[in-house]
Amino acid sequence: IETRVTHAWTIDEQVLPVEKVPATGRYDLSDRLICGQDLDNGFGGWSGRVIMNDPTWPFELELSSPQARFFQIFSPASGGFFVAEPVTHANAALNAPEAEWSELGMQILEPGGEIRLDMRLEARAKP
Repeated sequence: IETRVTHAWTIDEQVLPVEKVPATGRYDLSDRLICGQDLDNGFGGWSGRVIMNDPTWPFELELSSPQARFFQIFSPASGGFFVAEPVTHANAALNAPEAEWSELGMQILEPGGEIRLDMRLEARAKP
């Protein structure tokens, strides 16, 4: 995959977010193989765009969600797959003090309220 994020949240044994860290090393999502990387993390400072590409594919896939600032990756150590999704808020938001919710994307909805997050998938032939 190829995308830009500024930080990630590490997780504990129960897959709960623990610590916000810079998106470097194992959390760097710029131009890297992602399958089998044993990741189940939320990321912040997301660019809103990710390119998914595999040398064996005759196409590349672009996922974009301009309103999303947060991104989730699930890539188990075993298995040839991954899940990538834009999200409305950091996966750590509910565990954070309420004063930090806005920064983490958490929104309180009144009864009947709603949040909308659009996502576009575009498959195109490789250049």
